[in-house]
Amino acid sequence: MHLDAIEVTMFETPQAMANALLAGQIDLASNAGAIAARTAQTRKDIQILRRPNDMAMPIVMRTAKGSPFADERVREAMRLVVDREAMVKQVLSGYGTVANDILGTGDPDYAKDIPQRTRDLAKAKTLLKDAGFDLSKTYDLVTTDDIAGLADSATLFANQAREAGIKVNVVKQESGAFWQKTWKTGDFYTTYWGTNDSVVFFASKTMVSGAGQNESGWTDKEFDAAYRKVIGAKDEKQRAAHLKQLQQIEYDSSGYLLWGMADGIDLAAAKVRNLPKLAGYGRVQLEGVWLS
Repeated sequence: MHLDAIEVTMFETPQAMANALLAGQIDLASNAGAIAARTAQTRKDIQILRRPNDMAMPIVMRTAKGSPFADERVREAMRLVVDREAMVKQVLSGYGTVANDILGTGDPDYAKDIPQRTRDLAKAKTLLKDAGFDLSKTYDLVTTDDIAGLADSATLFANQAREAGIKVNVVKQESGAFWQKTWKTGDFYTTYWGTNDSVVFFASKTMVSGAGQNESGWTDKEFDAAYRKVIGAKDEKQRAAHLKQLQQIEYDSSGYLLWGMADGIDLAAAKVRNLPKLAGYGRVQLEGVWLS
């Protein structure tokens, strides 16, 4: 049966949306998250559609002067504190992959030869000491329940950071307050990108000086220069070299701690047919969907 119309229902949380699907109140739950998928695994009347390597859920550290994370050594320490494997296993229930602090993991030109950063508490402690980071203070990590697992990622990171002597207090904000008061201005917060675009896309939107969505307030002349070289390259060899440099700078000193990539997970009733398997926001292209 082809559809005459599609009715969109808004929910306060991803969990509420998933519960409505499991109760038969709706036919499709978009980006329902790993916990909902795990719950639905035993249900023969529910389809689980998994889109690998689909969503970035980084922690943002403000790099601007006056922030506790303005020192590059502090940001590196934070990236060394996180146990990425544990984050993927516990926050995403295994529905995801470890990431390496570079946005754009689905890009064919993603720099896979940059060594994977792993947990190193000893080095993190040394970096914090050298940077004069105040371990007597407690640092608020602001998050929201906008997508499944986001607040959980903040809580697990806070627990991991304590092992390096860093006191992190997780502050959960209502969605509206988060986007109005914290996003792009907070010192320390979680964010997410519901589409996995290219390295250049993320650089242009979130990292070059003056970018409209520069979430960490990062300004780096070397990064800006590398970006201009990438977009101005006249051949593929030149572009590849400049793009590698761009990613290396991002890996070394940006304001992002990208610990993992979440799979996109949609849940649907068994009667729903021809669901889109496209990445990111392609999941909402429902023109060809029909009901059996």
